Amino acid sequence: MPYFESQGARLFYESQGAGGPPLVFVHGFGCTHEDWQSQVDFFNTGHQVVTCDLRGHGASDRDPANCDIVTFGADVGALLHELDLQRVVLVGHSMGCRVAVQASRSASPRLAGVILIDGSRGGAGDPEAVEQQAQQNLRDTGYAATVHRLFAEMFLEGCDPKLRDRLISQAEAFPEEVDAELVRVPLQPWEHHTLA
Repeated sequence: MPYFESQGARLFYESQGAGGPPLVFVHGFGCTHEDWQSQVDFFNTGHQVVTCDLRGHGASDRDPANCDIVTFGADVGALLHELDLQRVVLVGHSMGCRVAVQASRSASPRLAGVILIDGSRGGAGDPEAVEQQAQQNLRDTGYAATVHRLFAEMFLEGCDPKLRDRLISQAEAFPEEVDAELVRVPLQPWEHHTLA
């Protein structure tokens, strides 16, 4: 299992295939590199395809310290540097969109483009009020029930039940202390009006 070091954390990644441009996939909250397997299988015959586990996720260090979008973005930038990737297409999903945008700010000389898929937006309005509401929801329904509901609502009727159940179980197993850190660091600077 390949790992790299970034800002004191040991972070997992996989690299498969060859060719350009390299594609780097960034997962969302409570997810892992494994969630990109269908894309890896499709693209690795013509591209180098890289997936990673953000800190606090999957096989990477689970310490909740520094689990925020800015640090995640710096970690992705460090991975691009570690692998000496050039002309990269960065692909983010959900929370991974915010991470990809942050990584693009510091690693732009290495990038050919950024693709954002179903970007998350935790709420609108006052970030402090959004954070307080998220904390209240967690207190009212409990962590496991909140995460279960959040992920269960993401799937359409008729989807693969094994995939749905795996992703929901994976999210439910996500460390609550890491999630608490992510909720504590609210939307800014990721609100639409702050991105330039």
